[in-house]
Amino acid sequence: MVFVKKFNFFSQVLINKFFIEYFKVFEDRLNWFTIKDHVDVHFDNLYSFNHLINIENLQLHMFNSKKLIQHLSSTVVPDPMTASSFGLLYSNLKSLDLSYNTLNDLTSIKFPSSLEYLNLSNNNIINLNNSTFNWKNLTNLKYLNLSNNTLVSFNLFNTISSNEFIEKEEYNLQKIDLSGNNLINLNFLSSKACVLFKNLTTIDLSRNLISDLVKFTGSLRSINLTGNYLDELNESHFDFSYYFPSNMTEINLSYCKLHNTNQIESELIKACPGLTKLNLEGNSKLPKIEVTPSA
Repeated sequence: MVFVKKFNFFSQVLINKFFIEYFKVFEDRLNWFTIKDHVDVHFDNLYSFNHLINIENLQLHMFNSKKLIQHLSSTVVPDPMTASSFGLLYSNLKSLDLSYNTLNDLTSIKFPSSLEYLNLSNNNIINLNNSTFNWKNLTNLKYLNLSNNTLVSFNLFNTISSNEFIEKEEYNLQKIDLSGNNLINLNFLSSKACVLFKNLTTIDLSRNLISDLVKFTGSLRSINLTGNYLDELNESHFDFSYYFPSNMTEINLSYCKLHNTNQIESELIKACPGLTKLNLEGNSKLPKIEVTPSA
């Protein structure tokens, strides 16, 4: 017997009762489930998959954002026996890809705690905070992709309510991609940041509007700051050892309008002796020359 591991839906596919009956023959052998291209999906019928197919990886692309949000946040299903507190998001889901859906509001989506991979890239998300992003139960999340949105604010903090703290929870987020946004503030990554970032090892902040760094969390090993304006690193008194953890292994500072990169390279190697990759491409090796106008 052939075991089906992945199934893709493309345009003009109608999910109906006949379709569900057809997939009963696969029992729990379907692992990847992809729907894209504005298909005519009857979401109510999808709920019955919860007890038919063990879907661990779900991709939903190019939907009407309002309708998608409505179904992702819904907890009302036709059959109470298959009800899930996450609606369409099954309790065993490990990978969820919601990229390319023009999403701008995640407030009503309660992501399942089983998630290890969450892709929210290429949407229209502007602001993420405790009210707009339900992250509290994402203790198994390892990778978060928020690249190519319009993020200007990313402000998560440990206090959920006036009397509820979650510092005791253990989070496993290791990688986050925030490239291609409009972030100017990195306070969320400081050593006293949200507990969600406590074990973060890799972050991509390329192509943002960052000009000031923070003291990064000690777990960080790799950071990409390509295309930001980091003029403060040109200051002779800039303390690299304060901002970058000593166990950093990869740092990308290409095209950051830096000067005297030979000196910056020397200081970074001194601050991070375990550094194996350092990219300073697109900057100047010469010190910045200040020109004083003649009287």
